[in-house]
Amino acid sequence: MRLWARQLALGLLLTAAIPATAVQAADNAEQTLLNRAIYWRTNRRPDLARASLDKLLALNPGQADALYQYGILEVQQGHPTEARRYLLRLQQVAPKDPRIVGLRAAVRGGNAADERRDAGQGAISGSSTPPAGAAQAAESASAGSSAPVALDPGAGLPAPLESTARSVDSDDLIGNSAAPVATAAGAVAAKGAGGSAAATKVPVTVSGGQSTTQLAQLELAIPGPVGGYQPPITGGQVPAQDSLQLDIERSMAQIEAETSPMLEAGAIYRFREGQSGLSALNEVGVPIVGRYSPGLLGNLELAVSPVWLSAGSVSTGSLPQFGANELLAAHNLSGVSPGDQSAVGVLTSLGYSFGPFSGRIGDSAWGFPVNNIIGDIAYQPKFLNNTMSVRIEGERTPVTDSLLSYAGTSASLGAANALTHGAFGTNGTWGGVVNTGIRASVFYDDNYIGAFGGFGASYLTGTNVAQNDELQGFMGAYFRPYRTENSALRVGVNLIYFGFDKNLSFYSFGQGGYFSPQNYEAITFPVEYQGRTGRWSYLGSVALGVQHFNQEDSPFFPNNPYAQIALEGLVGDSAAFYPGSTTTGIAADLRAQVEYAISDNLSVGAAGSFDNGHSYNEGIVKVYLRKTFSDPPPVMTILPGTPMKGPN
Repeated sequence: MRLWARQLALGLLLTAAIPATAVQAADNAEQTLLNRAIYWRTNRRPDLARASLDKLLALNPGQADALYQYGILEVQQGHPTEARRYLLRLQQVAPKDPRIVGLRAAVRGGNAADERRDAGQGAISGSSTPPAGAAQAAESASAGSSAPVALDPGAGLPAPLESTARSVDSDDLIGNSAAPVATAAGAVAAKGAGGSAAATKVPVTVSGGQSTTQLAQLELAIPGPVGGYQPPITGGQVPAQDSLQLDIERSMAQIEAETSPMLEAGAIYRFREGQSGLSALNEVGVPIVGRYSPGLLGNLELAVSPVWLSAGSVSTGSLPQFGANELLAAHNLSGVSPGDQSAVGVLTSLGYSFGPFSGRIGDSAWGFPVNNIIGDIAYQPKFLNNTMSVRIEGERTPVTDSLLSYAGTSASLGAANALTHGAFGTNGTWGGVVNTGIRASVFYDDNYIGAFGGFGASYLTGTNVAQNDELQGFMGAYFRPYRTENSALRVGVNLIYFGFDKNLSFYSFGQGGYFSPQNYEAITFPVEYQGRTGRWSYLGSVALGVQHFNQEDSPFFPNNPYAQIALEGLVGDSAAFYPGSTTTGIAADLRAQVEYAISDNLSVGAAGSFDNGHSYNEGIVKVYLRKTFSDPPPVMTILPGTPMKGPN
């Protein structure tokens, strides 16, 4: 067992043995809240410490231990005025409390630090933090008193231990494991809405705040453990004391899960129906992810994934749609076959997260015809006792709809250049589209009901591809009509909108090969059930609804006016454009996952999904292994993968 875990357990046991005169709590529930507050304060999580102390003072406004701990917390946070307020309250409710002397000294130390700072004499200019020993002096003064005091179960623990959650929980948008918050393909997840044609993915928070690797897209990420809700811990069949103690155990398990080294590996297959050599796609990836908490300060994550893509060969009938072949066809010349459309590369990424901040940089992908640097940076604070989170982020991510948009491809342009006096240039490679943008979103979940909403804006660029712009928005709500300690049912509604400036969904030179309607709307009604039986955990969901989108006419060569004019002169204005379309239809998304715990720190699992959208169907199959190197591993008394937040 780790040293800090031993100390915490010992502190809890000793605290339980202290005479009643040493603990001012009115009952065991108060003592549990106090222990929790002390633990989080000593581990430099003032937000969680405040949450526990607020609950305790709401139960008992005159709780002397809570007032003392709040005073020490305010001193540590550099708020001597607030600390004095709690000192005065402590003096009123317990004028003979021996800790008053130490807290008074700490408050004076904090005020003195403020005065020195204002006079320009502080050790660190502009710092509002009191001297390093102020709070410790208060603890020492209390310890030196002849009267017994409540033991601090967190004393001597390494710190800080920060949450590494960097995005919304996997259940923030039910009906798909991806909530449409921060997209890795650049569009708000209409697919996540339950069956759109948009290939939009997000990093998801799972298993105690750990975040899945975002190599290039969610399809290639190993799924998090089955989970997505936190069972009720108050009322009903769970006694208050047991529920509070369980809350502490969950917090401890979260820290253990976040700071223990972890290794994930899997094999993933994705297929998308479409025209051979163009919109069809087969993808095989072997993601390997390592996660480590250096010095227990945040999380460092390294991910590597070899990936193979294949779109097949372009058929004779489809040749005019590829590269510059339409221009050759207009001259009654045979098109140039590009051969088999495939690519092999290695995706890499390096990420770091600390508290509400996270960042990642990577490559998509070494070995692809078009290679791009990708990454993201995000800030996600939490509010309202962690029931609400706000996420603001900037990102640069690959668009993975097709081999053209994902990896790029090449065409022979010699004949077309001869017909247009070199209008196409000498570089026959195009594609490899990346989406660069900013997004903001807000999520609320109190374990019974939830709601979310957000918006974003971005622009898309690629090698020899016309630039495009996109706007996105989404909102939704859900509730849990049935839930136990081992299962939960959730139902809701999702609304999605996104729109692009240009329709670049085709495969001639200058097009992007990605779904880009001028407006897309969808409404879906997801239903999700998850549960646990013994070492097995499982999840199944279905989302049905309606989707509607419009696509405008698009020029064959959108970023090459000379070639486009030459084509129009040969075939006429209308024939030199891809025709637009309007589509309304059923949106459907099916998803399932099952996981088996071989041991407390080794799990294997499988997941699958099927989604209809646009003019294709897409399916994904995953198998994976997850190993946590902890000694001992955390004892999970709830569904595996349940976010260890309050309520991730």
